[in-house]
Formats: sequence, C-alpha cells, structure tokens
Amino acid sequence: MRTTVNIDDAVLRQARRRAGERGETLGSLVEEALRRVLAETEERRPPVSLPVFSGDTGPLAGVDLTSKESIEEAIDGGIPPAKLR
Repeated sequence: MRTTVNIDDAVLRQARRRAGERGETLGSLVEEALRRVLAETEERRPPVSLPVFSGDTGPLAGVDLTSKESIEEAIDGGIPPAKLR
C-alpha cells in the first residue's frame, strides 16, 4: 500500500543510508522498523486493572465537592478554614 508521511530530513537521510547499507529499499526498512515498534508496544503494555471500591468509600456526607472551602474543612477535621488562619 502506498502512503505519504512526513519524516524529519536528518532521519530520512539516515534511513536511506541504512537501507543502502543493508541492500534493501527504504520502504522495507520503514516497514521493518514499524513492525518492531508495534510489537514492542504490544509486549510492554500489561492489561489495565482498575481497582473496584465498595463499602465505606467516597466523599463524606455533607462535603460539597465543588467547594474548595468545604473540602478543606473536611480535610482539616471539620474546622472552618477561616479559623485555621
């Protein structure tokens, strides 16, 4: 399949040189490099495991999560922020 990609000039020069040294086309060199990167990425990425919380987790009742002051008050043990300053 034919496609067009933008490659940095210096990288392209190196790739052309390497392909010539190996006696292969630029396309085959690029294809091999892409295969290696794609295989490496698949091997390195373990499946994502997200924790599942149940029970007594989550925000405290009465804490307004849209209010910085309410969150600070809950963190500081129920003391209003103005009294801490």
